[in-house]
Amino acid sequence: MSYSVTFNNKTYPLPRCTMEIEEMVEDILEKNKEVASGTAKKRELVQMMIDFAEHCIGAENAQKALEYTSIEDIDTKEVEYLCSKIMDAYKGRYMKEKVADLRKMTADINGAMSMSNLKAIATLSAQK
Repeated sequence: MSYSVTFNNKTYPLPRCTMEIEEMVEDILEKNKEVASGTAKKRELVQMMIDFAEHCIGAENAQKALEYTSIEDIDTKEVEYLCSKIMDAYKGRYMKEKVADLRKMTADINGAMSMSNLKAIATLSAQK
């Protein structure tokens, strides 16, 4: 399976979604909770997001996309946005398949509940 993310009108290929990627995402989400509760500094979270972006699209691409040279001059909201887009790219196929499964199940239920099927059930019930 291949993944990609589009950011600022440029598309970047993403690596396979390995356990390392999953763990990086978990760590970012956990650190975000810590920042929200006041038990961690935003700087730590931003550094984790920079590392994640660099890991996923490459250091040079991340620096160009986010227009930074160090954590001191990065737009923190831009790195948050890029990381959320990367995370969404990894979730995308899974979510599309889940939606497709739900649509199929709904169609099956609607088919089973169609008027002709209900008439057939009523006819069979009346015959007994």
